[in-house]
Parts: sequence; C-alpha cells; structure tokens
Amino acid sequence: MDFRHLKQEDIDQLVKYNERVFPERRGFVDRYFTFLFAKNKDEQYLSLVIDDASRIRGQIIYSSMSYFYQGTKTNSFWSFDLIVDESLRKEVYGLDFMQYYSRQYKSTFATGSGPVALKLHLALGSKWMGEIRKYVGIFNVWGVPTSVCRGVVPVCKFPNMIVVGETYFVRCVADEVEWAEHPYNEELWEPCRDNEYMRWRFSNKLHEYAIYKDANSDNYFVLRTIVKKGITAVVLVDFRCNLQQKHELSAILQAIKKIMRKMWLAILICGSSHANIDKQLERAYMKSIGRPRPIIGKMHYKDRKSDIDNRQFALVTLADSDGETLW
Repeated sequence: MDFRHLKQEDIDQLVKYNERVFPERRGFVDRYFTFLFAKNKDEQYLSLVIDDASRIRGQIIYSSMSYFYQGTKTNSFWSFDLIVDESLRKEVYGLDFMQYYSRQYKSTFATGSGPVALKLHLALGSKWMGEIRKYVGIFNVWGVPTSVCRGVVPVCKFPNMIVVGETYFVRCVADEVEWAEHPYNEELWEPCRDNEYMRWRFSNKLHEYAIYKDANSDNYFVLRTIVKKGITAVVLVDFRCNLQQKHELSAILQAIKKIMRKMWLAILICGSSHANIDKQLERAYMKSIGRPRPIIGKMHYKDRKSDIDNRQFALVTLADSDGETLW
C-alpha cells in the first residue's frame, strides 16, 4: 500500500470514498469533482491518493492556481481536503503527502486548514500569510420575512444593471468578457483572475453565479444565494477592485445593497482577508463570526511580517481554494 497521483480511472472510487467520509455530501460529490477537474486536462493528476489494492483510503486534493505578487505572476497550487482513514493515521500518510509536495514544488498554498492540519503545515515550513474572516450582516431589513422558506434564487432573477453614482455594474456571463491579466493591487499577494480562471470558476454546473462587472473598469463582483436553516442568504463569493481606493469597494457594497433591496433579500455573507475590507464591512454593521480560515504558503515573505500581522498583505476571497464550493 502506497500513495500515488490520482488517475482518471480512479474518479469513481474517489467519489465513493468522499461519500463514505462525508455522507452529508452524498449526491453532490460527483458534480463537485467534475467541476474541480475541468480546469484543464491534467488537473486530476495533481492530487494524491492512498491506494490499497485499487481501493482509496486517503487523499489530498491539489488545484492549480496563479497569483500576483509585486507585479509578477507565478503558477502554483492550492491544497485542501486532506483525509486519511483513521486506521492508517499512525502511519503518518498525511505527513508523507505534505513532504512529497514540499520536495516537488517550491510554492503551495492553503486556506481553511483545520487545527491539526495547520500545525502539520507550519511544522513542515509553511508560513502564516493571514486569514479570511467570515462576515455576516443584514443588508436589507425589509427582506427578512421574504428570505424565509424561499430557496435558492435563479440568476435570471437578478437585475441586469445596477447604478451607483457614476458607476454602472452590468450583469454578465464569464465566457463573454475579457478578464484582467494584471493585478488589481500590486502591493498585495493576490490570486490571478484571468480568462481561464473566471470561465472555469463561474461558468459551471456546480452553482449559478451572478457576475457584475463595472462597465468602465475591470472591477467586478460575484454573488450567489444559499439556504441555511430555511433562510435564503446572499454570498459575496468574489470581487476585485483597488483596496487603496475606498470608493471602489464602497461602490461594490452599495450595488449589492441595491440588488438585495430589489430582490427582497436580507442577509449578506462574505469573506475578508484585509483590514480595509474589514473596516468597510464593519461600517455596514456586519460582524465577523466563526473560526477564520487561515491562509498559509510555502513562500516566506519576511519583509512583509508587519503587513501580515496587520492584515494588509493578501487579497483572498471565498472563491479561492475550496472556498464556498461545498456550501
């Protein structure tokens, strides 16, 4: 018994393994991996599995990504969903997984690692880069009654255009737009949002996303609705703007508020990895709840320790890594 790269012929077994480990995902896992491995033709080979006579008994999923830092684009990977059968954990396969990728690749990143996995990552040389806080707030008090027992709202019900002052946000389809090949914030660590990423991430059959793009700039934001405890909420899945220009994020939040008023929805959920985002969300009376999602990576940004400590280093959203895909 040993671990190896995932093969195309393993997918059915991988689905069964995840349905056994996560019974609450039953009926969804097949679509999830179809989406995940559709990024490119070799995507599934990045992940590792423990092979026990053609039966999967452990896994770690890797997903290709690119990021910008100081104006330079670098190809790398997200890692997530490290699972090993309990009976094999004394054989430290999880550690073997991590050591293997540490030797093979200079940089890998993760967000959302649990307490045990986080300790392993840090012990193997990963560095703390920040965290994503989950913020929740009521953006439209009049939408509270109509958010109950409503279900997921189809994207076709979202307004086609929202105007905030002189800014026009137009609802679009990812496949029909040319997306930015440049960083929005050159001083930050920022995952890339090019055509390949946007079309893979937001034009799929896993979830429906409402994408709004500024008609006069590359700024955009992405929404979807989810149902929690019978209440429909709006999730700000992704966005890009210059965080040093406060009016740009303010325009996005004002546009979302207008959309929620038009649709009679009350609750907004979003993630924040940066102090400037925190401030604007808190001004909108949103509160940070739950355990933040740690952001860690193999790269060491020694000269930015103060920025990391002060939440002024990374722009990472719920769309990164496995973010909100399983919601």
